This record gives sequence, structure tokens and C-alpha cells, in this order.
Amino acid sequence: MTVSTKRSTATEHLGEHAASTADPGCPEPGPVEAAEPVVQDGHERHSRARAYCGEAQGATQRTSGLMTSSVQESVVGRVLDGRYRVLSRIADGGMASVYLALDERLDRVVAVKVMRANLAQDESFVTLFRREARSAARLSHPNVVAVFDLGSDEGDMFLTMEYVSGRTLREVLATEGALNPGAALDLLDPILQALGAAHSAGLIHRDVKPENVILRADGVVKVADFGL
Repeated sequence: MTVSTKRSTATEHLGEHAASTADPGCPEPGPVEAAEPVVQDGHERHSRARAYCGEAQGATQRTSGLMTSSVQESVVGRVLDGRYRVLSRIADGGMASVYLALDERLDRVVAVKVMRANLAQDESFVTLFRREARSAARLSHPNVVAVFDLGSDEGDMFLTMEYVSGRTLREVLATEGALNPGAALDLLDPILQALGAAHSAGLIHRDVKPENVILRADGVVKVADFGL
């Protein structure tokens, strides 16, 4: 058997396709994305939508294996809890949809996970979700997607998280095929470190899969959706 000597690491898998993360078909911003500067507390604040348009529509289109969009598009354009301006939809899942948003209080881009309406009305689910969100928010590790905030707005329950620009492991496998042993180990180590940190904090992921592993363009690996 001939063993290929070509060096192939997780970082290289991303680097070879870094240019493909920007969507050339990104439309011109609408009224929300191209908003005029807003004066808030005496400080001029600009929408970040132009800067993140291609990034959000290209790098974070994590829809592999997920449901076709059936989420309330009315969320886009709203300011949740008077703080998070929703810019665009990133992906849909069975329990929630994820959006790109601007935290207008801290002037940073975040990911907002909005629960489906039927689940938000289920008290037992809401209680469980809040408990696990609080547990996840206490988990701080460089290989874990951080949870920032939990709230509700006009009946919509949401969670704000660290926005990670990159590709899911599912997308990498779909475009690159099976990873060689070296590349697999490059990914496995940070994933196990993230899970180990969670277990030490008494938190179990319960849904480890390629869609919940995100690879940043610089090679950093992040594990998302701990119990959420």
C-alpha cells in the first residue's frame, strides 16, 4: 500500500478553500442592513451588516442535514430585548433557528438562537432550556462556543452566543472527503478537550456530531450546542 506523503491538517483543509467563504451573490443591504448611523447615549453607532453580509451568507450557511427554513422571517430586522438587532438568518434546526445579530449595547456581532414558537410555549421545555443555558454559560473554554445571554421578546425565547466564522466539520467532510489520520487527530484533540472541560463542569453535550463542530479559518476548533 502506498501511503501519501502529502501534509494534510485541519488548518490546510480550511485554508485551501478560504476564498469560498464569501458569497459573491450577497445582495445590497436593505433598510435594516444599510441603516443610517444611530445616535445612542451620545455615541454614534453604525450597523455592521455590510461588513458581515458575505461572511454570514457564505461562511455560516450551516444547513447540511437541517430543516428547510420554516422559521418566522419577521425576526429579521427586529431588535430583541431592546439590544440585539437581527441582521440575517444563518441556519434552521428542529428546535430553533440561528441568526446573525448585532449587540448594540456592546457593539459586537453575535449569533442568536431563537426557539420555535411551539417549544417556547411549553413550560417544561422552557424550564429545562433555561437550566441548561445557565450551565452552558458557566462553561468557559477556548474550544467551546460561548453562551452570552438568555432572554425573550414578544413571546420569542432566544439565546445569544459567540459568533464563529468558519465551516462545520460536516461541510469540510462533504467537500474534502474523509480526513487522513493526521488531520483527524488535529480535530479530535480540541474536541475532546472541549468535552472534557464540559464533563468537569458537570455538563453533558448529548448531541456531538459534525454539524456541531466548527472550524475557524485560522484552524481553531469550536464545539457548539452543549445541551442546547
